[in-house]
Amino acid sequence: MCQHPRNQPRTRLSHARLPQGQQPHDQQPRIQQRSDSPDATTLTDASLTSRELGRLGEEHAAAWLENRGWSVVDRNWRTRFGELDVIALDPDSRLVFIEVKTRRSTLQGVPAEAVTPAKRLHLRRAAAQWLTSSPRGRIRHREVRFDVIAIDASGPSPVVRHIEGAF
Repeated sequence: MCQHPRNQPRTRLSHARLPQGQQPHDQQPRIQQRSDSPDATTLTDASLTSRELGRLGEEHAAAWLENRGWSVVDRNWRTRFGELDVIALDPDSRLVFIEVKTRRSTLQGVPAEAVTPAKRLHLRRAAAQWLTSSPRGRIRHREVRFDVIAIDASGPSPVVRHIEGAF
């Protein structure tokens, strides 16, 4: 009998600190890391509304990426297909569209489960529109990728899970 991921024990993996922008060669795309941002404790504040939690999660994710050598190109870009949370260039000049999901508990599933097939389609369409209509869409890049950053704010400090190439 297969157990649902919510019922699995949580593991927190971390790597030794590397120079900014450098990634370990053996890093898997689905690694959880304990947050080290100074504003991380704000995310665990139980009095936050869902909207505030989401906004702080997006800010936290952008800062987390910048601390790892990424350049945030655009944030909260709205289109009729939805909103692109974070658009960034990774250290290898890939243009990455990042959907950020923040949760206080896993009662309604882990954060990444909220990126449904319909949501993925909307994000792809929004990304195509950003690339064709935004002046920033003409930025030099090698390729395009879609990632998800899932932030679990249920514990004493948030855990960031970066899922590269999520869809």
